[in-house]
This record gives sequence, C-alpha cells and structure tokens, in this order.
Amino acid sequence: MSQLTHADGITVMQSVLSREPGPPSNMVFPVQQPTASNFEVWRHTIYLLSSPTLRLGIPLGWLRRLPYDRYLWRVSRDRSILVRVDTKYDLTSLFLPTSNASTRQGRRYRPSNRQLTSQPLLPFLASVLTYSDNTVSIHSVALDPIIPEDDKPTSLLATIRSFPNQSLWQSLDLDGDGEWIIDGLARGSLAIVHDGSFMEHMDDTSCSAGGIIFCKYSRRMATFSAAERTDNYTASNYRGELLGGLLAALILKAASSILSGDAHPAVIACDNMGVVIHGNNRHQSLREAQAQADIIRCFREILASLPFQIVYEHVYGHQDKNIPWDSLTLLQQLNCIADQLAKDALWRAFASGRFISSNFPFESFRIIINGSKVTSSIRNT
Repeated sequence: MSQLTHADGITVMQSVLSREPGPPSNMVFPVQQPTASNFEVWRHTIYLLSSPTLRLGIPLGWLRRLPYDRYLWRVSRDRSILVRVDTKYDLTSLFLPTSNASTRQGRRYRPSNRQLTSQPLLPFLASVLTYSDNTVSIHSVALDPIIPEDDKPTSLLATIRSFPNQSLWQSLDLDGDGEWIIDGLARGSLAIVHDGSFMEHMDDTSCSAGGIIFCKYSRRMATFSAAERTDNYTASNYRGELLGGLLAALILKAASSILSGDAHPAVIACDNMGVVIHGNNRHQSLREAQAQADIIRCFREILASLPFQIVYEHVYGHQDKNIPWDSLTLLQQLNCIADQLAKDALWRAFASGRFISSNFPFESFRIIINGSKVTSSIRNT
C-alpha cells in the first residue's frame, strides 16, 4: 500500500487508477497487457482497500516505504527548496517557487534548469502533483524514514531495543553489552545456530525457537528464545525453526547498523533443511501457496538487506544422543544447546501463558482477517 499512497501515507494517488503508464521505476516488471476487466477489478480493489474518497482508514505510519520510482522528491523544512533526485543517474534538479503566493493547489514550483553537483541534506520526502505548464505543487511531505545519524542507537543492545515488538526479546541473554558480536562479524569468528520446538501432545497451537551466538575468538555467547501461539494449522516445528532464524537475522541486522568496515561471511547453522534452503535462496520468489509465508518472507528480506554475506549450513540435530559430547563438533554442540533453549521457552510459555506477538519487525506487509494474521496463502483463508 505504501507504493500506492502519497507521502502522507493515507491518500491514494489518483495515478494508480489510470490506464496510462506510470512514472519510471527502479523495479523491473514483466511486460503485461491488462484487459479492461482487469483494470476494473484493480480499481474496485483499490476502493475496497481505501474508501470512496481514496483515503485509508488508518495511516500507514511506520509501514511507509520509499517509493520504487526512479525520481524522488525532497523539500526543505520551510518549503523554499524542492529537488528532484534521479536515483538512476544520481542527478539532482532544483525546483524553485514561481512566487511567494499560493494557489488552491498550494505553492507552485518550476524547474530552475540547474543540476546540483551534490544532493542537499533535505529532511523531508515529498509527493508532488504535476501540471501541464511544467510546474509542480507539493501534495504532502514525510520525514525521511532513514534515521538521522545523530539519532541512531550507538550500541547493539540499544539498537535491538529500538526495534518494534519487544516481546521477541524477553529471553535475550548477552555476555557483556554484546559488542563482541560486532567484533566477531569483522573477524569472522561467530558461530550461530538456532532450533525449534513443537509439542503437539501438549498444545498443537504453540511452537518455539531457541538460538545461540558464540564467538570463537572472545569465547563469549548470546542466547535467545521465544514461544508463539497461533492455531493448529500454523504452529509446527518448522515454524519454530523459522522463528529462530528470524531472531538471529534481527540480531545481525542490529549489528550491521553499527558495524564499520567490512565483515566476513556469517555462518548460520540449522538442522532443518527447509530453513537452510530459504536462508540461502533469499532472493527467490515464494510459491503462492507457501506455508509459513509471513515469517519466511520477513526472515528472507532481513537477510537480503544485510551488507555482508550470509551462509546457511545444515547440521544434524540431537547428535548428543549417539555421540559423546566431547566428540561433537562445535556446531553440533551449539545445536543441542539451541534445542534445549527452544524446549525451555515452550515450557515457560505453557506455565505463564505469555507468548510473543506475531507482528514481526520490518515485515513488508501483513494481512489481517477477522483479527487473525494470515500466515500462508490468502487462498487458504
């Protein structure tokens, strides 16, 4: 929906209802030729999702995303300067007010025929309306969703605490302040393993995850776990495994925001081959009927956003049942610990009745029907 609305995150752009080609985009789409009936279905859907006045019932707020358009608009706080940024060629064009007076559509701006050699630091993104006389006016503005450098958390733990949905971190346990994780990324000394748990005989609507990050250089570790209650269609050991991967990915995302310089590839191990495949194929599209699509999508998008390489490896689980502990590899030992963390989290949740929220941080979208989150194909609802 963010791509359909103006900068205010509430007003749907009239242009999305048009049958004319849209503005140049940075996304590559297959060439399609929708029929007139296809366009009617599209228009009808847009009105259903918004309202007869093309305004959303609830503003998108933090769910807004930068548009995929090739051209981005930015404006100064006092609206005296408007620029158009060509993101393809990194060119910035200056637009200036035609006068100090405003029309019913707001102040008009005209291109100044000047290309700026560098992009000015303007704090607001803007949506504009264009007119036949080559002028534009500002429809609405929004603060750039990129956090200013001065306002960014400066520690790993503070960054994690700034993420939405803090229910995920009730059982996070870090040696020290966790800064060794950032150092471990730079050294390539981290071993990361996660596992899941599902006790169908106890509760077929709940599953859990556990994970551990160990630094082979500093010998420090961090553990995390969480339990989720959904329904007997969604809960499974597979979802628990995916939840562990999501938590590990979020910790790496927090570390990447503080990391300066290059990082070695981060190796993550899991005993579920499906999770390993998704972790290593994070740029591929999901099948329409993909089970656990909500958490897989979020998990893969976070991994894909990281500025360093992620390598998922398969590790066989429960090896301590057959092999002496001292003969296990490090990843096998960490898998056993992660498995116990996941089981403990589920038992604690059963006893306390406290489970995490399933509204995961940084989801590109969520579908809620009758108060319940859709976790797989909408066709199955």
